[in-house]
Parts: sequence; structure tokens; C-alpha cells
Amino acid sequence: MMEDSIMKKSIKIKHGMIKYIFIKIVKRIIVGVLIALLWKRTNNIKSFVGEESIFFFIGLGMLWLAWSNYLEYDGYSLMGKNNYDRDGNLLSQIKNRRLETSGISDDDYTLANIISNGISAAIFIIPSAILLYK
Repeated sequence: MMEDSIMKKSIKIKHGMIKYIFIKIVKRIIVGVLIALLWKRTNNIKSFVGEESIFFFIGLGMLWLAWSNYLEYDGYSLMGKNNYDRDGNLLSQIKNRRLETSGISDDDYTLANIISNGISAAIFIIPSAILLYK
């Protein structure tokens, strides 16, 4: 079991992955800021979850995504092995098309998701933690 661990795999960031990671970080930041703005717009009652707190919770969600990607990279899965892909037609075609167009392998794709989710989580958690505990 330890032989397939992430520590045994070599972690190399390829040139195509850098562009993909940057695009994923920008998309996640835009979605996170939009969620925070919608929260601010719809939250009229003073509650525990303010503007700084919602950034913290968005960062925790992204950290959870990074952790689930890490488990997938390590060979485990929270959802099981393709339980949603019963016949193997549509999802396998989408996955193959994604890998053909991006030029990155499946493990590199998962590693890029781990990195982008981790960086996005840090971008949201660190400033909100500073503001919450100031």
C-alpha cells in the first residue's frame, strides 16, 4: 500500500501544467469572489458569518477539494470507482477528449488540480484569517 503513495511518485510540474494551473486558480478566485458578493448581497441579518468569514469558508471548501484530489491522486476515491459511469460511454468520451486536447496525463491533471485548489484555498484563507483574528 505504501508503494503507491504520493511520496513514491515523482512530482514534476510540466510546462503545459503551469498554464492549466494558472487558469484554474483564476477561475476559482472569480467563482469564490462571486459567491462572497452574493452572500453579502443576500445576507441582510447580522450573523456570525460576515464578509471575512465567508472567505474563510470558501477557502475551506477549496481545501476540501484539494484533499479529495489528493486522495484521487493517491489511488483512493470518496465516491468509489466510477459509480456514476455505468455504461462507460459519455463520461469516458469526455475524459478522453479532455486528455487529448490538454496534452497532460491523468495523474498530471489530478496533480494540477491539487496545486490549483491548494493555492486558491490559501488565497482565501490567509487574508480572512488575518482579518478575523486581528
